[in-house]
Amino acid sequence: MPTPQVRVTIEAVSKETGAPISGANVVMHPYRARTDASGTATLKAVKGGYTIMVSKPTYDPMSTRSC
Repeated sequence: MPTPQVRVTIEAVSKETGAPISGANVVMHPYRARTDASGTATLKAVKGGYTIMVSKPTYDPMSTRSC
């Protein structure tokens, strides 16, 4: 796998309350992370476009395309 060139920070928050979501799974294939107590996850990746998916039981999953 190539050496990561960028750092991507994802913040997961509840759409109803705005509260951080800890322990959410963050996938930016093939990179994976889990959010910390503040709802933040950091991934190191190779430059490029990715689909970012965030999920946790009891929350609606979310995905978006990055560039």
